[in-house]
Amino acid sequence: MEQIVVLAVLIFMVAVLITGKASLGWIGLLIPCIFTVAGITSGGEAFQGLTEKSIFIFVGAFVLSEAFFQAGLAAKLGNWMKRRLAYIRSEGMILLLLCLFSAALSSVLSSLGVQVAMLALVLAVGKNLKVSKTKSMMAIGYAATIGGSMTLMGTPLNMVGRTAYENAVPGDTIGIFEISRITVPAGLLMILYFCFVGSRFLPDRRAMEDAKQEAQSAGTRKNQAVTAITFAAFIVLIALDGVGKIPPANVISVLALLVIGGFRILSIRQMVLSIRWDILMFVVGIQSFAAAVESTGIDRILSEQAVRLFGQGIPDRLLIAGVFLVVVLITQFLNNTGTFGVVLPFVLVLASSLQVNLKPVILTAMIASSCSFALPVAAPTFPMLAREGDIRVTDWLIQGLPLVLIGFLACVLFVPVLWPL
Repeated sequence: MEQIVVLAVLIFMVAVLITGKASLGWIGLLIPCIFTVAGITSGGEAFQGLTEKSIFIFVGAFVLSEAFFQAGLAAKLGNWMKRRLAYIRSEGMILLLLCLFSAALSSVLSSLGVQVAMLALVLAVGKNLKVSKTKSMMAIGYAATIGGSMTLMGTPLNMVGRTAYENAVPGDTIGIFEISRITVPAGLLMILYFCFVGSRFLPDRRAMEDAKQEAQSAGTRKNQAVTAITFAAFIVLIALDGVGKIPPANVISVLALLVIGGFRILSIRQMVLSIRWDILMFVVGIQSFAAAVESTGIDRILSEQAVRLFGQGIPDRLLIAGVFLVVVLITQFLNNTGTFGVVLPFVLVLASSLQVNLKPVILTAMIASSCSFALPVAAPTFPMLAREGDIRVTDWLIQGLPLVLIGFLACVLFVPVLWPL
């Protein structure tokens, strides 16, 4: 009976994620409640995800991202970029700068916030940008998504994956920049392809208007300096988590909040509002689901079936290819984090049943979840960018499928080499 309840919850979660009938936060809170009421897990086990280290990293990253924008650092960088663009005439080079700027910011900041900020910057520059809205809006969307996959801090799904890996393999972790060994070179190749090849086949349907407003930098120099130093220290110390006498990540995150609040860069209300509570609650729900799968023995049943289906002799690259293709197909229709939440239990069981190293399998699923380039669905800002640039579904397909192919080849060719199965 307990196994039926867990499977019913899984089917329900997939259904509401596909249809978009419920938010991630609502799903994340409902799952542990169901398991507790059904007696599958205790209240403490159901909500143990709230005490995970990754939750604190999430909170620190969200608050620092908001401080980055509120202190005026994003606008300051935007003004600097605007001055540099004035001397460039090549459309490909302008798109390249836009993409690199967006990707760099979204690798450590919220990609949604970066897309909104870059949208405001592009509109502020107006005709001076010398590139149509159609191409610039698609460049922003793709680059921010690509940049978000370059580090574990760039997108919430990567932190979810790290937490799941740490629970499955006690004593080991996925480094903040470990995934960068694949996603940075592959991401740069994607950006270069779009800027100098793909964009040539994208019609200029929406021209730039004259700039109606100038990007202004806000905040004092002291606030900007404090935010920049705190942000840099946070990234470095989180990356060194567990090395020597470096404080644990949860302590680092709390200290970062104390600095931002102590210098009044953000008020308590601004901090609370900057946190993506829906993502945090979804992480808690996924943790609860994983505990229920283990306690009811579903993982053992799936392991036995996976062994029968695949056998022990499946080639490494075929396994990586299969995982990537399944995940990347789903992520074209779902929110990135939602996609990863759906496939995560199966990734864990598959690696366990085949007795292979979990890290390359889960990293492949993380990368594939971010390759949501073929449809304007996976990110909330994609429809906004599509409307602003008059970008059509066929444009996303034509431009996005080659980017998906680059991600696929990068995983199949290099994941088994960098992380042997």
